[in-house]
Amino acid sequence: MKAVDEVADIQPMASGAVKASRDGFVRSVMVLSSGTAFAHILQAASLPILTRIYSPANFQTAAVFQSLLFILAIAACLRFDTAVSLAKDTTTVLRLVVLSLLSCVMTAAAMTILLLVIPNNVLLLIGDPSSVRYFWLLPIGIVLIGFISTFQSWHIREKSFKTLSLGKITQTISLVATQIGMGVASIAPFGLIFGNLFQLFFGTAILGRRVLASMMSDDVAAVFNRRYLWKTAVENYRFPLYSTWESLANVASIQLPLVIIGRFAIGPEAGYLLLAMTLMQAPLAILGTAIGQVFLSRAADHYHSGTLGNFTADTIRSLALIGLLPLLGIGILSPIAIGFVFGAEWSRSGWLILWMTPWFFMQFLASPTSMVLHVTGHQRDALILQVIGLVIRVAPVLVACIFNRSFVSEVYAISGFIFYTIYLFRILNSTGFVLGDATRRSSKSQISVIHNLNKRSQ
Repeated sequence: MKAVDEVADIQPMASGAVKASRDGFVRSVMVLSSGTAFAHILQAASLPILTRIYSPANFQTAAVFQSLLFILAIAACLRFDTAVSLAKDTTTVLRLVVLSLLSCVMTAAAMTILLLVIPNNVLLLIGDPSSVRYFWLLPIGIVLIGFISTFQSWHIREKSFKTLSLGKITQTISLVATQIGMGVASIAPFGLIFGNLFQLFFGTAILGRRVLASMMSDDVAAVFNRRYLWKTAVENYRFPLYSTWESLANVASIQLPLVIIGRFAIGPEAGYLLLAMTLMQAPLAILGTAIGQVFLSRAADHYHSGTLGNFTADTIRSLALIGLLPLLGIGILSPIAIGFVFGAEWSRSGWLILWMTPWFFMQFLASPTSMVLHVTGHQRDALILQVIGLVIRVAPVLVACIFNRSFVSEVYAISGFIFYTIYLFRILNSTGFVLGDATRRSSKSQISVIHNLNKRSQ
């Protein structure tokens, strides 16, 4: 009887622990998503003003610059920034922070040398003259993105979601104020580009303070010791060896088509795409990013306890329930609403949003849980998957630019849907999650509920 009583005592305790874990997850998501929601609502509210003081051609210049910056910056830290949020002990975390920042600075320095050496006529093969004149800002953007990514990973590991949320709000306020102010002063398209750099600087300053304070309070000599830094780099070799190329392929698959479209498409098509993608990314960023950051902070624990498969599947299921109706509504209403809200010359963006809806829904499900491939040690598979995605997304755009430039953006949207569908299935597969097991688990749960209801009715 004693053994039975002990088991009976353990079950409520385990149930309480699960409930507390779920409550903590929900609270963390709410803290992050509330700040992100405010930031994106503010940014969305500024767009009708921005589209009236900046032209589609101005947006195209910003789109080409932004796309190149994201491609170059994503690999700048050699993905040691990602390793920061997964490390166990504090000293290792701080060494990874140092490795990440050093890698970023070295990448920016190499980019500066390249820009000084490469002839201007070669740069014009990448972008039009209006975007090439701002390429000197690329190294600055690389440093800012690398630093803020590293600091965000540190805060994710520390579960300091309130600071991340406040940082996001402050960044957006600085972005909107700068872009509108410079637009009113007719400093276009520079205002769009500088606004993005200025918000990154703001975010870096806000998030960096606590990281630097933690670094100074630790054993500084141990953190900066060259032998230990090298040892930490070797222990985390999978990140620069696989994750760097994986993330580069991932971002290039999204951003490189924008550069190609901006260079070869008819009219300011990349400008229309930038507005459409900014609007579509808002629902993803409001909840998807928040859930993804909280998911990452808990994924390692679930992996070690053997529950990562169910945890990932439950997260994806929740994302589907949250995202389907809002994204569907945005897609259906956009062709009518965009021209009215942002001005008649932006109507093309509304139709592009309709085409992008299936792509962004699948991305909304896949992106927050994509770090599963790193948690489970499948960095090599993640790299192969992203390289396949690069081909799936860039090749059709190049073909469309050759044979039918008027349909190139629609081709880009379709390729996005295909890639993220493949990606989602691979994420689930990497956790060992089996759909048949989930169906049986769901059926047993339903039978249990029906049985309990019948007992109560009797």
